[in-house]
Amino acid sequence: MKIQDHDWYTSIRNRKRFVPFYGDDNSGDIFTNYHSFVSFVLKNETLGVDYVVADGGDKMKLSVTNLNQENEFRKLITHEFFMSISCVKNGGNILVKIFGTVTKFMKDLLTLVSCCFHKIAIVKPSASRNLNAEKYFLGFGKKQCRKELDLLLKIIEENTYNSFLEENNNIEKYLTDVNVKLIESQIYTSKKVVNKEEKTENYDLTKPYKLWQLK
Repeated sequence: MKIQDHDWYTSIRNRKRFVPFYGDDNSGDIFTNYHSFVSFVLKNETLGVDYVVADGGDKMKLSVTNLNQENEFRKLITHEFFMSISCVKNGGNILVKIFGTVTKFMKDLLTLVSCCFHKIAIVKPSASRNLNAEKYFLGFGKKQCRKELDLLLKIIEENTYNSFLEENNNIEKYLTDVNVKLIESQIYTSKKVVNKEEKTENYDLTKPYKLWQLK
């Protein structure tokens, strides 16, 4: 059975504007095909693309606790950042899903990635379930950052991590503020759930397609 037989969202795969890429080994695994994916993108878009979205996850690991999610997904997130920054053009933007932001590794990783952009933000969309650790890193206006990309690649290829940056009080304060706001929101929501006041909202999942005229 081919990997294509396991594709999610067949309706999206069949769109003319969507091009699936499975890598040299046909596995679709970014852990083994990150170089070939970057080469594929840059072959078609020499200067890079305007915007990259990376929303990876493993449904088998999503049931672990929030703190463990941060550790479980750090390899995936590192690969996604490397691929996103490599594929986006100078001045372009990226959006990458992350989870917890409390470990030393994540603080260093986000500090490193932030050096590649003129502006960054970490947000939790209203459509994201309030009680989980899911958040999104937004990088606006990519800069030249060969040194940072080489360091990301070293972390990936050596599969090891040692603290690689000096302390950055700005990013540490920003992450603290983000975490505190999220915790406060989660406490508020938890109380509403306990009191049976929280209602599940229904979202129109086709609205983005209509808005962006993709249908």
